[in-house]
Amino acid sequence: MKKQWRIALCLLLISILVRFPYYFIDVINWDESTFILMGQSILDGHLPYTELWDIKPPLAFAAFAFLIMVLGKSIIAIRFAGTLCVFLTSWFVYIIGRELGDRSVGILAGIITIFAMSLIRGGQSTMTEHLACVLLSGGLAWLITRTMTPGVLFLGGVLLTGAALVRLNLAYSVIGVGTWLLYSKFKHQTVNWWGIAAYCLGSFGLILLTYFPYLITGDGAIWFNSVILAPLGYSASEEQMGTGVKILAACLIFVILSQLGQRTLGKKQQEFGLLQVLLFATVISMIRGGEFHKHYYIQLVPLLALTIALFWGRLSSQIGRFIIVGLAAAGLMFFVQPIYAQYQLIGDRLMSGKTLNYGASYEIVEYLEQHNPEQRPVYMMRDHLVYWLMDLKPLSKVVTHPSNIAKDYLLKYIEGAEVSTVAELSKILAKKPKFIIREVEPSYIEDQPQANQLLKQVLAMEYKLVKQIEDLQIYQIR
Repeated sequence: MKKQWRIALCLLLISILVRFPYYFIDVINWDESTFILMGQSILDGHLPYTELWDIKPPLAFAAFAFLIMVLGKSIIAIRFAGTLCVFLTSWFVYIIGRELGDRSVGILAGIITIFAMSLIRGGQSTMTEHLACVLLSGGLAWLITRTMTPGVLFLGGVLLTGAALVRLNLAYSVIGVGTWLLYSKFKHQTVNWWGIAAYCLGSFGLILLTYFPYLITGDGAIWFNSVILAPLGYSASEEQMGTGVKILAACLIFVILSQLGQRTLGKKQQEFGLLQVLLFATVISMIRGGEFHKHYYIQLVPLLALTIALFWGRLSSQIGRFIIVGLAAAGLMFFVQPIYAQYQLIGDRLMSGKTLNYGASYEIVEYLEQHNPEQRPVYMMRDHLVYWLMDLKPLSKVVTHPSNIAKDYLLKYIEGAEVSTVAELSKILAKKPKFIIREVEPSYIEDQPQANQLLKQVLAMEYKLVKQIEDLQIYQIR
């Protein structure tokens, strides 16, 4: 038992050391700012999608609300929560690796998980992928380390569906595991119909639980449009099959390697099969998820880390194992350079007497506190974290995430939204915000020429440029 605590403590310390220098940056990935706003809206007494809106499932926002409530209203607290998510994921990965291989396999997989989840672009912030991976890896660890009784499968269904209600594309993973259970029923006779029914009950029960608050408030249509229809519209909008095929090819390589090295798995063949099914289902979910961003890779990290570590653990040659560890260590030295640079930056700020918190959002807040003490409406076209830092609200549900206004295919699913980007932007500008803060070249509005032209006209006729902070321009109404 003492060894387990020492391993857990080491994984926690590594997680903190890798992620600590990123606690003080205002915005690493602007999706995080949206999740924070949505979580705060819940704490203010509003159901998700009723006051503010974003396309993620409701448990993502409930998780952020819980984190803010428990840890406090600060970016440092949110980033620390991300560290805890990475640590918990690495711990579950360690448990799975130890179960399918041995302690060294688990430790290697856990360490790979920490670094990969933290160094992928955008992974230094606290993203829904980090939250979902806790439930995904926890559900997998629960199923692999337990006899699959109905009670075990019920909780497994709850955990995996919880991951899907944080990252909806992971619904494919829930279905993949369900299919694997059916296969196990007929092939290995290790699961019975009661167990499969319990898994489905846990899954559908959690979904209905998120729907129930909307049902009793008469907002069922909002839940259906936001949780079901909007993600379907999103997935159909920009499928990047080229990226998906590359992911699938990479995973196939790792799976083939792991299959070559799994000769000694023995009784764990079936559990290893569950790992591979979950990996493939997650890959498919990313391919089918629509527009692709690099931080989506985080979802694959725990499963790939396990596959790599299990292959390493099955190598019969000690020389081969040392070579792989050496190559991994050399690669690690390359990837830790950004972390070292962040520690240097923190040291420089301490030496010069500056505050550790830095970024354009903090400077904008300082400016607005001086020039907008009455807290008149502000339209943030980027760095919308400012709303949260100043206890302000977006001028429209649509711009809870600023770029959603340029996605015409989403507007029809948002209650109260106009039917086009131009119409929605006109509605916002008609509210005469005292300040409009935008990038020098706001890329997402440029995708909508008419809306872009309207914005330029209004800024030229009714506003004046009063300050520029980094690449953000602050316009004040005349």
